[in-house]
Amino acid sequence: MKKIIFATLLVCFTLLSQSQNKTGVSEVNKNDLLNLSLPNKTVIVYTFSIKCEPCILHLKNAINLSEQYKIELYILLVEKNGKYSQHAIDYLKQRKKDINIITISDDYGKKNRKSYKKIL
Repeated sequence: MKKIIFATLLVCFTLLSQSQNKTGVSEVNKNDLLNLSLPNKTVIVYTFSIKCEPCILHLKNAINLSEQYKIELYILLVEKNGKYSQHAIDYLKQRKKDINIITISDDYGKKNRKSYKKIL
């Protein structure tokens, strides 16, 4: 069982590292998101948009929670039409230098809003 979990983790992080682009943002799909939370592992996936006041307000709480309890934190950028602003990325990196930023891959980003509801 440990070998299966280790192999799954290895595949997940390999996929994340391969899909990381020059901005430091990783592109994920539904399976990648499901693999983030394996048994005996707690993960916070915090949805964020630079235009969302509650997102900005509660980001500090999510970062503090992840640091206090040593939980992995992933920031899921939610931007219209798959265009992720450099402003949002810079804002997040100012809050925490080594923050994990992910986006939904194009197969979900190019569709209508119902696709986002399905994956989330």
